Amino acid sequence: MPGQQYPEGMYGATRLGSTSMGSKPVSGLFDFDKGTKLVACSEDGKVYQYTSGDWAVESGARATGNSTTEHVRWGGVMFYGQTSSKNLLVMCNDADADDPVKYDGTDVTSLGGSPPGDGKFPVAWQGRCWMADHSTLYYSAVDDCEDWSIGGGGGSINVYRGFDGEITGLAAFANQLFVFKRSSVFRIGPTATFSQLNIRNVSQVNGCISHQTIAEGEIGDRNILFWISEHGIELSDRLMPLPALSLWTWLATSSRI
Repeated sequence: MPGQQYPEGMYGATRLGSTSMGSKPVSGLFDFDKGTKLVACSEDGKVYQYTSGDWAVESGARATGNSTTEHVRWGGVMFYGQTSSKNLLVMCNDADADDPVKYDGTDVTSLGGSPPGDGKFPVAWQGRCWMADHSTLYYSAVDDCEDWSIGGGGGSINVYRGFDGEITGLAAFANQLFVFKRSSVFRIGPTATFSQLNIRNVSQVNGCISHQTIAEGEIGDRNILFWISEHGIELSDRLMPLPALSLWTWLATSSRI
């Protein structure tokens, strides 16, 4: 089962079990509460849950009527709020018409607390839920993904606005928040307050083409963050990116062939 920070995409299939979505493909597949349930989003605008041996459309006001635009991809992350004592799967996509949603194990409804309407790439880090839109990072209050107010402790940070376009992905790794653009990578270290002063540029060469390519894995005894740039597969072991690596080279040097 994929880790909660890196839900697995299953893009392209038009059938979940015996449930057909016609010609519309799956655009996101997520793990709810560490294997408790599987949840899937589709380009038919619906959210599905695996139950009773097969898939069925979930209940709730936002389980249907979402974007049916082709190539709209969903991201999702589990958020375990101590303030609210809720276990929520937070999901959002890159369609401007769709505000972020939550799944509580029963219903799919709109995420409360005035999150960024066009927020995407949700991750959980430092007890907060984070999303991005254009070049801006948004973060929730501590331990409550349904409070994005400044008064409650939420806020936003511009990440090098005007440089290298929009944010293309986020990842929580090695107690850092990695922020990707098309040709650059940034990181934010643990801190009680957030501002542009906390942003460190890691690379101005090897960015990320898509949030869905980011994954955590291992090489030997090292935890590695992988992603795909315009140059190929990229790696980072903690604070600095390693040289671009072809898949064949990685397989060969890791004795996987």
